[in-house]
Amino acid sequence: MLDSRIVANIFKKSNKDAMKVIKKVVSPDSGYSEEFGRRSFSLSSYKNSQSKSQPCCQMTRDRFVA
Repeated sequence: MLDSRIVANIFKKSNKDAMKVIKKVVSPDSGYSEEFGRRSFSLSSYKNSQSKSQPCCQMTRDRFVA
């Protein structure tokens, strides 16, 4: 499993930017099935440097490659 922070770091983007793209991919009008979104992505969170909970997304390695 990867998470959106790792992918964002690879592409030198913020996690917030990565989350925007993921939300577009899993949206109903993306052209992908709802099952694809459920099986490939999972909403999660992490604590930032100020100990605040921030959203991130777990994803299968297949989704990162695709």
